[in-house]
Amino acid sequence: AIERDQMIESGNLDPRAVIALDLQSIADFWHTDIGQTILNHHDQVHREMPFTARFGLSELKDIGLAHQINQTDENDFVIIQGIVDVAILGDESIQILDYKTDLIDEQSLTSRLDKHRPQLELYAEALQRIYQRPVTHKWLHFLTLKQTIMSTDSSNPQQQQSTQFPQSRMRRLRYNPAVRQLCQHTRLHAGSLILPLFVRSGTAIRNEISSMPGQFQLSLDQLADEARAVQDLGIGGIILFGIPASKDSQGTAALHDNGIVQQAITAIKDVTPDLLVMTDICMCEYTDHGHCGILHDKMGVMDVDNDATLSLLGKQAVSHAQQGADIIAPSGMMDGMVQAIRSALDQASFQHIPIMSYSAKYNSAYYGPFRDAAESAPQFGDRRSYQMDPRALADQAIREVQLDLQEGADMVMVKPALAYLDIITRVRQAFPGVPLAAYNVSGEYSMVKAAAANGWIDETAVVDETLLAMHRAGADILLTYWARDVAQRLQ
Repeated sequence: AIERDQMIESGNLDPRAVIALDLQSIADFWHTDIGQTILNHHDQVHREMPFTARFGLSELKDIGLAHQINQTDENDFVIIQGIVDVAILGDESIQILDYKTDLIDEQSLTSRLDKHRPQLELYAEALQRIYQRPVTHKWLHFLTLKQTIMSTDSSNPQQQQSTQFPQSRMRRLRYNPAVRQLCQHTRLHAGSLILPLFVRSGTAIRNEISSMPGQFQLSLDQLADEARAVQDLGIGGIILFGIPASKDSQGTAALHDNGIVQQAITAIKDVTPDLLVMTDICMCEYTDHGHCGILHDKMGVMDVDNDATLSLLGKQAVSHAQQGADIIAPSGMMDGMVQAIRSALDQASFQHIPIMSYSAKYNSAYYGPFRDAAESAPQFGDRRSYQMDPRALADQAIREVQLDLQEGADMVMVKPALAYLDIITRVRQAFPGVPLAAYNVSGEYSMVKAAAANGWIDETAVVDETLLAMHRAGADILLTYWARDVAQRLQ
């Protein structure tokens, strides 16, 4: 049942297939250690035990089960039909166990138990009549994705009170700072942070980005000090975005061996050879129209030619790897981009270079300040034909990630992060063994900066809380403009 719920939640299971999967899951249960233990210790075990019993209407009303009416016979008796997941028939009594697979939290458990207990009582009454033996144990098991909650008979007051106030007091875990620290699960670590850097042609350039206070466009000669500082702080690495001296419709500056990012990789590796360098693979910073690939006329509308762009992305990735890039990060949301890049890298003998794909990248209003920083705003239209629609089902993000992994992605990313924490969690649940990054984007950064500058919020506290939320949602790696500030505080 847990497997079924996970598959439905991740979008990998058509609900119409649920019945078949349930039957298979129940059959498989009897081959598990628990199933074999039950079989070995009881002479007569009924699995998925069906029953039919006749009740009078007055009897049902007396025990509060009138809602379980299936049909009546010619004498106006109620015929109850049902199924019990497990019924253990002993010589003197019967034990029954019924599973309920609801995605519930503990707060709603009581109401769910109240809803399902009458059904369990009906099972017990029917089996008792059929087999002429009392039912001594009635169990309800509630299965969730993360926990199993068990309820015994409602006649046991101790069991009902064991998880209620005043026996349970959550504040016991919070009053002592040492206890709070002991129970902390989510912590920030400098090694899991990636700092984005913007590099441009020229010398002695350190231009502050007006819409991103504290962030700069840097010339190549400014990178050495930046790289040393990042390494000294123990930050996990950097990701480079380039601003070329000139642009054209094909984005050819992205492919040059002496392109701005290619030179930046060399400059950084010369002074900090062990610093992890990740590079963004996209054409938007290099095209004069600001779109993420080559344009063509499609039914009277200018749009990115997906397939013609793929070969350029492969060439761009290889040129970065040749200069020493450690991770290639394609962000253009072209169909098949991971496969094209993986193939190009492998053919150039860079089989060891991993790909971190911007797999679930949404068409977001949060990107505004970044486009100032990278000088990459579209000169016409928008990017809705290739970036994901925020209004689409979350399942679409799962499919995007799955396709990228099938094409050869080693790591995946969700972008933006703050407005898409649900997507981060869904991806983490669907692909638990895959390294997952989240991009704390420019708009998220600039909003906090603006509010802090007006004295409306505590910037440090809000930054930490924001990054913790992304980490808690499931992200292993955080790309954030606050990487240096956070790492300094952590030191």
